[in-house]
Amino acid sequence: KIPESSVHELQGWHHGVAPFPLFFDGLEVQGRQDAEQMLDRARRQLENCDRLDALHTVVDMHDGFTGVADVVLRWLQEEQPKCGRLIFAVQPESPDAMVADACAE
Repeated sequence: KIPESSVHELQGWHHGVAPFPLFFDGLEVQGRQDAEQMLDRARRQLENCDRLDALHTVVDMHDGFTGVADVVLRWLQEEQPKCGRLIFAVQPESPDAMVADACAE
């Protein structure tokens, strides 16, 4: 289970109700209260580290959460410029690939 101190619900974005399809939608959190609350959570996690050598991140790349991740990762770059980053961008399997797999069987 993910600790509650690591989770932030974006205000005004609800799964299946409000569209959040683009990178630029995620960037809109910058400058809003959401961004400050997310960065406060990241700041608290950073304070738990004696020395941050590297960060491993899995990013959802097919919707607005990519933009949200960009906001947080840019902040981290400013705070810890020598910290290494390994970022995995993932997306759900496309419907075309699922059809092709079904036809191959």
